Amino acid sequence: PLISLVNPHHGNTYFGVNNYRAGYSAGLALASFAAQHWKSQPDSLLLMESPRAGRTVQSRLIGAVRGVQERLGPIPENKIEHIDGGGDRSTSKTALTAFLRSRPKQRILIAAINDESAMGAVEAVQSRSASSIAIVGHGGSTEMLDVIADPENPCIGTVSFHAERYGEEFLAFALPIVQGRSTAAAHYVAHEFIGKDK
Repeated sequence: PLISLVNPHHGNTYFGVNNYRAGYSAGLALASFAAQHWKSQPDSLLLMESPRAGRTVQSRLIGAVRGVQERLGPIPENKIEHIDGGGDRSTSKTALTAFLRSRPKQRILIAAINDESAMGAVEAVQSRSASSIAIVGHGGSTEMLDVIADPENPCIGTVSFHAERYGEEFLAFALPIVQGRSTAAAHYVAHEFIGKDK
């Protein structure tokens, strides 16, 4: 038997994060920032995507949109922007830099598909006021936590998957499968939003 770890594959049992719910948590955090600092919806909700990561991972961004709308109400389609950041820092920085040239004064919420893409976004917006941009990543990397700790940084948080805790939980999930016992088709690990106040 095969188990897909972190990135699901069709037909295999899956162990990893619930990507949609993780994105939903990111969206709630972005909406809270907009409500607190802007008292309104953003001018743009920007999704830093990576289509090659597959639909399941991309569902983080669908969840992010739902989370934002849960608190701020429906966001018009013409305010939801999609950028392919490739899931890496350099591509994300280049793509966002080009995007921002035509929107110098907009208030923008940015949901990045992972922490690398979020850090590329941070580098792209360095010349902008931190109060006009809010960025959230996914992963919870050590480098990202350092970025979040800077009060002047526009990155307000990340959804941590706590991969360092996977081992024991994964063994408990995998043993029954190896022994031929029936088990659920998926096991979702806990995720946690980590923001500047944590």
